Amino acid sequence: MAASKPHALFMAGKVSAPLIIGASLATLVAVFWTAHRAGSWLRRLRDTEPRVDRRRSHRVLLSTPLLVYGWLRAQPFWENTETLDVSAIGGLMPLSVNVVRSQRLLITNLQSNEDLTCRVARLAQTSDGKTAIGIEFAQASAGFWRIEIQ
Repeated sequence: MAASKPHALFMAGKVSAPLIIGASLATLVAVFWTAHRAGSWLRRLRDTEPRVDRRRSHRVLLSTPLLVYGWLRAQPFWENTETLDVSAIGGLMPLSVNVVRSQRLLITNLQSNEDLTCRVARLAQTSDGKTAIGIEFAQASAGFWRIEIQ
């Protein structure tokens, strides 16, 4: 039975090296094709399952005027903007300044004149050329937005 394996037949001088390489290549292609099909099946399965919201805090659509302070290339900047949505631990807002993830910012709620330190947690481009930045408060502060957030 051992002589039926391609490498054993080659060692016995009954088959040539190209046959061994061809058999190995065919096995390799079959393995990769099977993995590709399985991956395709898993992607289809994943795309049909409902997505789970993994947010740590409930978000609320709210437009609150803000003044954003920060530093860019050793120069201070400030920009007026409004939130797109908010949560007890942060919010989302458009900004024309190119900030980076983990950058510290100081935001002022212009309705309450309250300041809060935060960091940039997420960046996404908007259709008008600005960057939508997701911010995370240094300390959770549901009252910063002056609304009740569950």
